Amino acid sequence: MLSAKQECLVKLFCIADAKKWKMLPECAENALQAGATPGELRSTLRQLVMSAGYGPALKAFLVLKGAGKLPESSPGKVGGLPGDAWKKVYKNRADRVQQIMHEADETLHDWMLLHAYGDVMSSPGLDLAQKELLMVSFLAVSDMPDQLFGHILAAVQNGNTMAQVKHTIDIAFECYQGPDKLKHQEESEKILERAGSHPDCQRYAPETMLEKSKEELLHSRSLEKLQEVPLLTKKPTTPPREHKMQRRLSEVLA
Repeated sequence: MLSAKQECLVKLFCIADAKKWKMLPECAENALQAGATPGELRSTLRQLVMSAGYGPALKAFLVLKGAGKLPESSPGKVGGLPGDAWKKVYKNRADRVQQIMHEADETLHDWMLLHAYGDVMSSPGLDLAQKELLMVSFLAVSDMPDQLFGHILAAVQNGNTMAQVKHTIDIAFECYQGPDKLKHQEESEKILERAGSHPDCQRYAPETMLEKSKEELLHSRSLEKLQEVPLLTKKPTTPPREHKMQRRLSEVLA
């Protein structure tokens, strides 16, 4: 499950993405009370450019500023060499996804690599695990199954559990009131199940890696114990005289 801070940041993002401006100040206050830093809150709102666009992202900042809930400024990445978020998000699928984008539109491909992933997703404030939860929350309610599938994998590969991803999707649909809510919800559940059985997801799942670590630890301890025990080809036998003495002792004690 998500921590209280993670849950508040996901809800803040979903409420802003849904343009429910009146609810935004309370969501921001809840996030800060749950332990979110100014950088984490600002980074959550900055990531709106990946879903809602620049206009709604700016609106979210202005709403919080007007309500006196906008925390102190925090740095973000702007320009320079692109960050490494692209490779971290897509890992072994990076080249294939990049090819698909390039075939769709070369300019859009460049913008996404240089700005969306090179700046926004590579910016400080939130770790990549939390950024991927925000992406999953947006995609789940947006009828974008292919992208949702890819970002569920990325969310798990960058440190989230499947339970945290599911919790995020549940929050997204609590905030979403579109006409096709039930349809999108059912589709998201199917995609979540399909992603959960994908080899890449199982390989990187924190719970799977923990189980592997436990198995490796138990195996290593077993080997250590075997090395401590002297090798014996035959079980030592008790001399006949000692057998008789043990029987007599047993009779006395009985």
